[in-house]
Amino acid sequence: MHLAQELNSSVTFNFLDDGIYTYVETIKKLKNPIERWADRLVYGGWHINHAIPGTLRENCTMWALFPQLLPGIYNNKEHVRIDMEPLFGQIDEMALMKETHTCEESKIEAIIATDFNSSCTSDEYRNIITSIVMRCCDENFKTAIKRHPADDSCFNFTPDGYETLDLLDCVPIELYYLCFRKSLKKVVGGLSTVLLTARAMLPEADIESVVSRSYLECDENSDEILKLFSQVGVKITLIE
Repeated sequence: MHLAQELNSSVTFNFLDDGIYTYVETIKKLKNPIERWADRLVYGGWHINHAIPGTLRENCTMWALFPQLLPGIYNNKEHVRIDMEPLFGQIDEMALMKETHTCEESKIEAIIATDFNSSCTSDEYRNIITSIVMRCCDENFKTAIKRHPADDSCFNFTPDGYETLDLLDCVPIELYYLCFRKSLKKVVGGLSTVLLTARAMLPEADIESVVSRSYLECDENSDEILKLFSQVGVKITLIE
């Protein structure tokens, strides 16, 4: 970036929203003076240690899914909403189905994305997810389970008498949103960025977050994240 600015003083920089923590009032912990001087010795006198994540340069433009909800730390920067429609128009649906191995499937209406942290192993979490699976099936939704890539529990969330599909855990869930964006009616996940992308890509769908209170207590930004989810219309289901 420094070299780009050296070559062209009018160059502009853009920061793309990279998740739920873009929307919290977070200031990075600055390095101590010795570390900052060391950085300047290594990189050059131009090196700047920014206090605000993602700001890059003073003339940086913020591109976000929900720019109206960006925190005050970005008030002095231009905000631009990321528009999904051009992306939708460029998708080769047959190629997408081939890459996600969904050629044999169509019109999935509900995706349940399971978590992988300690809350995933609790009986309450498993009971809640199982009840959501049953509810979706009882409403005649064609339902799929999308496990987190780090989830190796192999717990069966589909009780006897119900039928669900298993989506590949190694495929980013947003690709499944693209595959089934015309049919998806419900997405369930944790306290995760994938629910923000679900809300942006599937504006008519019912989006629900299942999260444990103990998980929230470990995250100092949890109140801001819950407020954000509420503002964009994500239902919160709290468990112990």
